[in-house]
Amino acid sequence: MSDLLPKPERLLDRDREWELLREFVLDQAPQLRLAIVSGRNRNGKSYLLEAMTEAVGGLCLTAVQEEGRVLAMQRFSAAIAAHAGVRPGALRLDSWQDLLGTALDVVNRAPGMPMLVIDELPYLLQHSPEVPGFLQLLYDQSQSGRAPGGRIVLCGSAMSVMSELLSGTKPLRGRAVVDLRLKGFDYRTARTYWGVADPATAMLVDACLGGAPGYLPLAQGAAPQDASEFDDWVLRTLLDPGRALYSRVEAEYLLREDPRITHRTIYYDMLSAVARGASTPSRIGALLERERAAVVAPLEVLESTGYVRKEQDLL
Repeated sequence: MSDLLPKPERLLDRDREWELLREFVLDQAPQLRLAIVSGRNRNGKSYLLEAMTEAVGGLCLTAVQEEGRVLAMQRFSAAIAAHAGVRPGALRLDSWQDLLGTALDVVNRAPGMPMLVIDELPYLLQHSPEVPGFLQLLYDQSQSGRAPGGRIVLCGSAMSVMSELLSGTKPLRGRAVVDLRLKGFDYRTARTYWGVADPATAMLVDACLGGAPGYLPLAQGAAPQDASEFDDWVLRTLLDPGRALYSRVEAEYLLREDPRITHRTIYYDMLSAVARGASTPSRIGALLERERAAVVAPLEVLESTGYVRKEQDLL
């Protein structure tokens, strides 16, 4: 079975992630199985899942931010109809229970493997919070043979929403067999991805942009190949007010992903304090002229969403 679903050449690295999804898809269990894929925006979640969906002949449904319930259901119905090979408009599904059940039935009948991906799920939950409940119903019915099997992958960038899908009394708790958090490239892979031969220059590029592969299309032009080209590259890409990487829109876009981050000013200030060297809640509070207790909760949000990482100093 190891020769089935080889990783496409267009995917750099992601060997472990591809193998995890490959085993999930090729699992011989006839019942429905669920997987959760999360990670920061621009880390390549959709790119990875599109490659897997294409490889197995599955169906990918992508939610759109600020799209209403009715339009979302109409668009999803059209995608399901197209996957089933019927004429546009043939399916008019007006409930999420019917839509999810029909989508699962269609991927089981279509050629290929029965895989359904729902990308950017948090956007869907903004207007349809009942979707996880209907997925739980499908899952439980499948375990007793009253609903079809298959594989469903739920994907999203809002880390708090995705992590809470399997927590506490949530409908899907205990029902997912894969909970994959996709991280950015490490510095070695990022060096290969950016095509920088000189290690010192690659370190400088990684220090500026980290391992998010989605930043490459935003930094037009060739990456610097040595230290003499680095300053000009920074001025031309990162520090040019006309570029997307420089604008405040990019930072707001990243913070806006998490619904818990409503008053973004305090989070901007805290990130700035950390960037200036404040590494404890007390120091961050002192720099912002706030009590330590006032920064603990926002700091925990930044940590849970992956914007900061806590490390204990052994000394």
